[in-house]
Amino acid sequence: MPSGAFSSGNREYLVDTGAFLKNTEEIGAVVIGISDGKPVYLRDVAELKDGPEEPSNYVFMGLGPESEKRGISPVYPRSGQYEAVTMTLSKKKGANASIVADEAIKKISALKGGLIPSDIEVTITRNYGDTAKEKSNELLEHLLIASLSVIILIALALGWREAIVVAVAVPVTLSLTLLINYLYGYTLNRVTLFALIFLNRHTR
Repeated sequence: MPSGAFSSGNREYLVDTGAFLKNTEEIGAVVIGISDGKPVYLRDVAELKDGPEEPSNYVFMGLGPESEKRGISPVYPRSGQYEAVTMTLSKKKGANASIVADEAIKKISALKGGLIPSDIEVTITRNYGDTAKEKSNELLEHLLIASLSVIILIALALGWREAIVVAVAVPVTLSLTLLINYLYGYTLNRVTLFALIFLNRHTR
């Protein structure tokens, strides 16, 4: 296949190469020079092995008192460090971090004992899905407390009729806001949720 060109001695040479190398035999058959009129192959000057890439980084994991809560077998001593492989999963824009994390954990659990050998320990070091869920639940809890507080104060100060109006207006307003966000393709994150709570508290 054509692979480019280069100029030398006021001449232009077209470079034509073969297909991609598929195995060590084809790599070893690459001519790297000429000696005594005979071609010198790569296999003549180098030892070729088909294996994984040489690692550029090493990861070690230490175990502490909380390791058993993360599913690590207690047979491993809690002192020292162990070789590890880290994997990071990130969600696409607009995806739910909690759902992505839960589905990934289920997939890993299904692979244990099969694709993942039974003697390999798998542990989750960070789960931002749980963090997002916890923060969202906390914000919703604050919204509920703030709404109930305002309804009770209005009922005591102005009467139950006005309190009922507020009790209906708050969820209707939030529902319409979330519906519009959904229709326009906007995602609801912690910042947006906090802004909604802050806005509703001050508009009341």
